[in-house]
Amino acid sequence: MNTGQMFERSFPMRRTLIAAAVGFALAAGSAYAQVPDPSTEDPNTPFVTDLKINDLPLSTDNTAPTEIVLDGLPETVDVSFKVWMFGPESKDKGKSYDPPQFPCTTDKVDSVEATAEGSIIYGPEDEPFSGATIPGALATPYAGCDQLVEFEWAVDELGVYEVVATAVKDGATTDKDGNELDPPEADKVGTMTGYVEFVLNAETCWYEEGAWSAGDAWPGASSPATYTAYNGAAITVDLLAARDQMLAGTVDFSAPDNNEVTITIELEDGWRFAEEDEEDGDDNVYVQGYDELPEDGDDGFGNPRYGQFANKDKAEESPFEIVVPEANFYVVKVSVEEERACAVNGE
Repeated sequence: MNTGQMFERSFPMRRTLIAAAVGFALAAGSAYAQVPDPSTEDPNTPFVTDLKINDLPLSTDNTAPTEIVLDGLPETVDVSFKVWMFGPESKDKGKSYDPPQFPCTTDKVDSVEATAEGSIIYGPEDEPFSGATIPGALATPYAGCDQLVEFEWAVDELGVYEVVATAVKDGATTDKDGNELDPPEADKVGTMTGYVEFVLNAETCWYEEGAWSAGDAWPGASSPATYTAYNGAAITVDLLAARDQMLAGTVDFSAPDNNEVTITIELEDGWRFAEEDEEDGDDNVYVQGYDELPEDGDDGFGNPRYGQFANKDKAEESPFEIVVPEANFYVVKVSVEEERACAVNGE
């Protein structure tokens, strides 16, 4: 994971999570799914309530998604919901109860599936109640039948997600006498939709990186060290950090003046000069000029010993200038820090 990655928070949905479950009704003035009145549901048709992520109810309004703050990416969230199925309204000697009563069915839910971007993240292989009877006894409205489903979802991208829950009761293929139905009964399917927006924790930390003026790889170096060729004319090159070659800023080499060159280092937003180099101590800017590049066997071949460079200084603010003798090649090493989301569990 590149924790320095910048994430665009765009509202259009980036993915679809198809979880398991069924239907919903809205309480007046509420954007969140509530327990529906079983008198409005078809008998023996599954539906879901309490669709949540990290115990937060998902909004059913796509213009106002539930916001969930993540500490980093990827991060695992907990998804849960309840599956229900009611039977026909109960009657006592043919008379309706007051208030009406609806028993939990003893029929079975046949399949529940969860997918994200086309890949199953929860489905028949791991759902604990596939083909199992929904529990419960005689229930008045808003009671009973609440089979809890829980699973984990590894979120690896920020943005708005549409969460669609689906549960299926297979349609009958034979009648009560075992005769094949042609055509078979249609499956009974319920759905529920919720919306969530994942955002990154606003808390940030500063992480030190070693940055080098862009150019060719230093001969024999195992580090990302580079050198910059200088041909007696003003040039500007990128300042690249770490092996990921993150753009930390620019390095400007002036035209020579009395055999001296002014090097100006300017950092990008989100970067600063390190308080001190984690290996060398107080300084954070190191420059060494060369008339010729070292070759195999020469002193300095391998990783540049920047702590021994002839020109060192401590930069406080960007831009920063340092004046050095004119040379044909330069190694410019800068200890910088990048601001990014604080690491989770040390990662």
